[in-house]
Amino acid sequence: MAFDYLAILFAEEMALELHEIYGMIVGRTFYVPFSYLLFWIPLVFIAFLWGMQTYTKMQPVLETVRKIFYAVLYSMIACILALYFMQAGLLASRLYVVLFGCLALLSIYAVRYILLKLLKATHTLTKPVILIGAGKTAEQVLHFFDGDLGYRYEVIGILDDHPISKTLPQQFQLMGTLADAKTIIRSSGVDTVIITAPGLQSERLGQLIS
Repeated sequence: MAFDYLAILFAEEMALELHEIYGMIVGRTFYVPFSYLLFWIPLVFIAFLWGMQTYTKMQPVLETVRKIFYAVLYSMIACILALYFMQAGLLASRLYVVLFGCLALLSIYAVRYILLKLLKATHTLTKPVILIGAGKTAEQVLHFFDGDLGYRYEVIGILDDHPISKTLPQQFQLMGTLADAKTIIRSSGVDTVIITAPGLQSERLGQLIS
């Protein structure tokens, strides 16, 4: 959240600098109060980013990109309305709005990419999970999670009666069989369980989910 705030301030400053260059050429001035620049505008952006669940939810990085785009779009609309209706005397510039919107989007994208890359590389703020199933599906799921910056799952163990994969039991602890799944999951204290056993019978799957 703090990094997004800095990204928004950077976008505001860059947009103002570019607009001043344009203003010197055409002989126009543009002014936005510091309270708007330092507090109100960033607050609106962060509120929409929070509302779009870009802070609280692990999700594919492309989904995060989509949500950030709409959060910035809605924030720009809200800020434009606020600037016109809350302070009618403010000289609003369409050029500044366009510049700031584009720069804010690019700045937030850049900051998020660097932050996600850093968190992924250092295994920071990971979420512990248990895998049910140790076959080819589990290998594919883990490969997807490893390649997506939006996921930082830490597998603490797997549950399977007869693991098909040769690599997963060597990488992760085999915690037990499916018959003991409920007991093992409760005692582990893990909140997230990923079922990677497509061949599991529906009745047994229902018991695990419940």
